[in-house]
Amino acid sequence: SIPAKEWLGVAEWLGVTAELFEHVVAAVQTDLAAGMSPQGRLWFNISPNDMLRSGGVEWLLENLQRLGLPPTALGLELTETEAIEETGRMTTMVSDLRRVGLAVALDGFGARSSPLGHLVEIPVTRVKLDSSLTAGLGPHTGPATWVVSAMANLARRLDIELVAEGVSSGEQLRALAHLGVPGAQGFLLCLPGPMNRCPGRVDLAMAAQTTLQSLEVPDQVDAPLARQLGR
Repeated sequence: SIPAKEWLGVAEWLGVTAELFEHVVAAVQTDLAAGMSPQGRLWFNISPNDMLRSGGVEWLLENLQRLGLPPTALGLELTETEAIEETGRMTTMVSDLRRVGLAVALDGFGARSSPLGHLVEIPVTRVKLDSSLTAGLGPHTGPATWVVSAMANLARRLDIELVAEGVSSGEQLRALAHLGVPGAQGFLLCLPGPMNRCPGRVDLAMAAQTTLQSLEVPDQVDAPLARQLGR
C-alpha cells in the first residue's frame, strides 16, 4: 500500500480532493449498509481548501449526513495544514463543527512545513504526529525523541489527544509509550481495508510494560501485528 502522505499532495495539486472525500464517504456508507461496525470514532481526511470554499461546510455536513451516524461518532482530519492561509475563518469553522459534535484533528503535525501556530489558534481535539517523527525514534535519544516528548507534554497541557502516525516496528511502539504518546496508527497495526478490519487507534498504555503481547487488538484485524500475535 502507498502511504496517504505520498498521494494526498498530488490529489490536492490536481484539485480532486472533494471528489476523493465523496468517494471515501460512499465507501464507508457501503460498509455500514453491509452491517460493518466502526471501531471507535470514524475519521475522514478533509482538505482545508474544500472547507474554505463557498458552501464548503454545508457540502461537508451533507456528505457526512449520508452515513446516518451522529456527529459525535465522526471526526475530520485536516490535511495539508501548511496551506491554510485564512486561519481566522478556519478557526471559526472548526469551532462551529465542534459545537455540533464533530471532532477535528491536525494531520501530519511535526512535519517541516507544519506551522506550530495552528495548534494554538485552531481549536482541534486531536493532533497526529507526522510519520517522519515516528521514523526517527530508536534505541538512542535524538532530535525526534525530544520533539515527540515535548509534543506529548504540550498535548496534555492543552487537553488534546495525541496519536502517532506511521508506526512500523515494535521498537517504535515501545518508544512512543515511554515518551507518553497515548495512541498510534500504522501498517504494523493494520493495513488499509474495510472499517471492521482496523481499530481507530491502538492504546499504548500497556505497551510500556514489556512486550507486544500487552496490546489489545481486535480478533478481526488483519495486520502484521495481529498475525505476529497469532490472531
